[in-house]
Parts: sequence; structure tokens; C-alpha cells
Amino acid sequence: MGGSSGDSGFDASWLVDAALAWDGGVPWDALPVPDSGPVAECVDCARDQCAELIDACVTSPACARGLACAGLSCEPDDTACLTQCFQGDSTAVLSGTLAVACLFGQCGEACVSDLSWASP
Repeated sequence: MGGSSGDSGFDASWLVDAALAWDGGVPWDALPVPDSGPVAECVDCARDQCAELIDACVTSPACARGLACAGLSCEPDDTACLTQCFQGDSTAVLSGTLAVACLFGQCGEACVSDLSWASP
């Protein structure tokens, strides 16, 4: 994840634009994921345990962009980087924090035990 510049060199704008196009939230059943394995387990858990919180974030431009930026650019304890990514929008920070807290708290084993599938 690297430094606190807010710029990892990876352009996630296409992902944010796709998320914002999901009017009303993530199309959970239409996501192109395998039937089994770590990606499927993570998506299933996220849908079953955190869909409402994730949908609230991905349908908010400030939250979706801030979360993409923070996930790619910030260390967890780098408040300056997080503030920059969310452009000081405390509502977006809260929404993103709740979504991530749910994902790690409820789906940690399924989503973070093997992140090799998420590497660009």
C-alpha cells in the first residue's frame, strides 16, 4: 500500500466509475466471480454480511473514490492520507470506515487470509 501521497500509480477510476454506475448498490448476483475459492468466499460473505454498508459507500461518489484511493495509497494509521483521499468529507469517511470494518470484522477470514487474488 505504500506511502501517504494519495497516489499509488494505479488508476482505479474505472472501478469507481463502474461502482457508481451500480444504481442502488452492487449487483451481487451478477458479479463475475468463480463458483468457489477465495474470491467467491469473500464475495459471498460481503453480500451476506455487509451488503447494506458496502452499497451505501459505493453509491456515494465521495465514499467510493475515497475508499479506492485509501485502499491503494494509505497505511491504516495514516490520517493525513485518509483525509486527503476522502477530501475531508467526514460523512464519506464514516461510510467507508463502516463498510471496511464490516468486511474485515465479518469476512476477515474469507477476504484477507489470502490477498494474492487481489494483486494487480
